[in-house]
Order: sequence, then C-alpha cells, then structure tokens
Amino acid sequence: MRKWLYGIIAVLALTGIIVYGFVSAPKVFHVDRKITVTAYKEKNPEYSQPVTLLLKGVFDEKSKSYIGKITMNGKVLERCRLSPEFGLATCAEAKGDPSSVIGMVFASRDYKQWSLLIGPSDTAQSSYSELYVLLNKGEPIGSAGDIIMTFSADGREAALKESHALVERWQDRMADRNP
Repeated sequence: MRKWLYGIIAVLALTGIIVYGFVSAPKVFHVDRKITVTAYKEKNPEYSQPVTLLLKGVFDEKSKSYIGKITMNGKVLERCRLSPEFGLATCAEAKGDPSSVIGMVFASRDYKQWSLLIGPSDTAQSSYSELYVLLNKGEPIGSAGDIIMTFSADGREAALKESHALVERWQDRMADRNP
C-alpha cells in the first residue's frame, strides 16, 4: 500500500514540475518584418524622411522586449534590444562589439503602438552618432534635436502626438514604480 501511495505522489510531483516548467517558461514570438515609417523632428517641421526598418529576432513576452537584429536604411545593427519597460534601445554595430544605447523606445501596453527616439550623441565615434547622422541626411550631429519614428501613426502631427503620449505614459509608470 505504501509503495502505491509513494508512486502516486511521485507521479503527481513530476507532473507538477512539468506543468510549472511550461507555464513559467518565457514565451517568445519570432519577428521577421519589414516596416517603413517616416522619421520626424519636433523642432524642424521641414524634416521628414522615410526609414525602412528590418526586424529579425524575437519578442520576449516575459521581458517585454524585442531581441535581435535591426537594419535601418541599410545600416545593420546586431544584438539589439528594444526594451520599452526601461525606455532603452541598445545595439552593437558588429558581432564582437559591445552594445551601446542607440536611443529610447516607448510602447503602449498592448504593444501595438511604438515610438523610437534617436538623438545626437556626445561621442562622435559611437554607433549612436553614426545612426543619427545617417537618419539626419548626413547633416552635422548638433542640428535640431531628436529624430522620432512612430510606427502606427500617419502624418507628422499624429506621429508627434502619439510619441508624446507614449513617453508620458512611460514616465507615469516610472513615477509609480519609484515613489
């Protein structure tokens, strides 16, 4: 009788461990998309540039981040992480390079609206500044503010308004976390 009882307990414990493994495992969704957005500058109404983004990686539901490769207008960035929870977009220019911040990223709670801000870098040789110069049509780094790309908006006003709303929601969430 005891062997039978211990056998049932062992089977139930093993079943519980297996179920827990499936439930707690991170859920990832493979991403292989080409997205064309228009980049704008808030302080320069003349600036409007199409940007082609190629995303090849995964969206990790547990960390709420995109992890993978990003190609922006032909510039390939490796080991990227778009983490709207922390507001950071980081990438490495080549496989052996360390990751560096390329901008800030914000998303709605349902991840249907995204905004990426790329600003000028103080370090002239960083991949961050090279990306900014590429998107800034080759103009010098010090010219007129952040480049804003909002993935679901149509038109300059809608893109800037949506980007500001996403930034504001992110700031509110951060304020709630750090009272």
